[in-house]
Amino acid sequence: LKEDTERNERAIKERSERKIQIGYRPFTTTKKKQPEQNKNDKMVQLPTNDTTTIHDCLHGIRTNCASNGKN
Repeated sequence: LKEDTERNERAIKERSERKIQIGYRPFTTTKKKQPEQNKNDKMVQLPTNDTTTIHDCLHGIRTNCASNGKN
């Protein structure tokens, strides 16, 4: 009976540790997505004389963007 309670306590401990790891997982996946976003940023080509940033284009802040031919 003593062994059972020890085994249960150990299982609970492992489960709670696993929950913590799962809790951090979304954070790491959002970090992984950032390089992909940066790749997409580079694909958006702007005229060299345009001061509009790629960031502004993607968020539709500026309208004179070369992205998707929407001016």
